[in-house]
Amino acid sequence: MNETCISKLPRFQPIDRTQILLRTTDVESLIAEDHPARAIWIFLSRLDLSKFSEEQRAVEGDVGRSAISPHLLLSIWIYSYTRGVSSARQISREMEHEPGLQWLAGMHISDPDARFMRQGMEPLRRANVQFTTDTAQGLVVGVAVSQASNDAKELPLAMDRFQEQYGSYPAQVVADGDFTNHESVIAMHQRGIEFFGSFGERRLRRPKAKGRRRLSCRTLHS
Repeated sequence: MNETCISKLPRFQPIDRTQILLRTTDVESLIAEDHPARAIWIFLSRLDLSKFSEEQRAVEGDVGRSAISPHLLLSIWIYSYTRGVSSARQISREMEHEPGLQWLAGMHISDPDARFMRQGMEPLRRANVQFTTDTAQGLVVGVAVSQASNDAKELPLAMDRFQEQYGSYPAQVVADGDFTNHESVIAMHQRGIEFFGSFGERRLRRPKAKGRRRLSCRTLHS
């Protein structure tokens, strides 16, 4: 008697990536007890951060949405710097999945005072946060929000804010990207600041002369 063997295909559990899941999360268990985010939070809680709240318009007993505390914002930035992340956009993306950032923000952060800017034909974008840092000490010494579509005019403004806050201009400043341009070079010279920047090929082109006035840069050889 002949027997017929029927070959059957293996069957596996299907994977459905279109579904939406609601999960319960224990925020405290997101990170270990010795996680750096906890240490940064505790360290900043011992500092006097009242200067950061002097212009705060949201106050107890009044209407309006509560602002995000300086304690939280500084914790997020310092923690991100320790991980080598200094881009606001990158930090915003990592808030969605990085445990330390999620723990600091309690799984939520949104800025009611956020500003927007237009960039060409693109839709509105979040405005830029400008940071001035002391590279020798690794400290943030200035913070501002800009609605400009690029950073071309931000460097002189940052240096003037620094001078107003600390009483003098820094001896040197390092900048890259759109911060480095002919106007910034002139502005730093006028303020007595030694400027280190990164001119790209596009920015090395001589600017168009305005009226009868013309500036040029030359290299002198002895």
